[in-house]
Amino acid sequence: MTPRFLNPAQATPVVPFASDGHPFRFADRVRLYAGLDEKLHSKTRFFGAAAVTNAALVELCSLPCPGRWRFAVDYFGLIGTALETLNIKWARSIEGGAGAKVDLDSSLVTLEQLEVERLLRQHQSQHCHGRALEQINWLLQWVHPLARPLTHCPGIRIYRQVLAHLRARLGRRVDFALLEDRIGIGHALTRSLRELGPFPASETPPITT
Repeated sequence: MTPRFLNPAQATPVVPFASDGHPFRFADRVRLYAGLDEKLHSKTRFFGAAAVTNAALVELCSLPCPGRWRFAVDYFGLIGTALETLNIKWARSIEGGAGAKVDLDSSLVTLEQLEVERLLRQHQSQHCHGRALEQINWLLQWVHPLARPLTHCPGIRIYRQVLAHLRARLGRRVDFALLEDRIGIGHALTRSLRELGPFPASETPPITT
C-alpha cells in the first residue's frame, strides 16, 4: 500500500539547465534534508539519504576540472530542484500522520524515482541528455583517480559502500538510466542509513571556490 502523497506529475515545472550556483544549492539542500531527517528519522531515512546525496554533490563540485562532469552536475541540479518541492510536501504529509502503516523508505524511494523517470523522459531529446547520463554513470563507478580525494566525505564513503554492494548483487555496473537501478540505490542507501543516526547538519561539507 502506497501512502497518498503528492502525485509526481503535479511537480513544479522544470527549470532550464544552468551550472552557476549549483554547489550552494546542493549545500542548502544538505541542511534542508538533514533537518527533515533529524525530525523524521524514526519514521523514514529517506531524507537522510537525500542529505547524503547532496553532500556528495557538494564534494564533487569542489574537485578540480569540474567541466569534465558539467552535464552530470547540471542534471543533478535540474532533478534536485524539481524533487525539492515534492520532498518538502511529502515531509509535511508525514508530519501530519500520512504513511503511518506503510514502509515509508520503500514507498518514498519508488515515488521519487518515478518522478526522476518522468524528468529523464521529458529531457531525452535535449542534446546534453546522453552526455549527462554517460557522465553520471562514470561517476557512479568511482574508479577514476579523481574519486580518491573524495573519500574523506561521509556522503561519498556511504555511497561507495552502497554502490559496491549493489554492483555485486546485480553482477554488472549500475546504470542511472534504469529505473530499477536507481530504486536499488535508494533502497540500499536508506537501509545503510538505518544503521546510523540522523545525518548531522554539522557534517555539511564546505563549499570551495
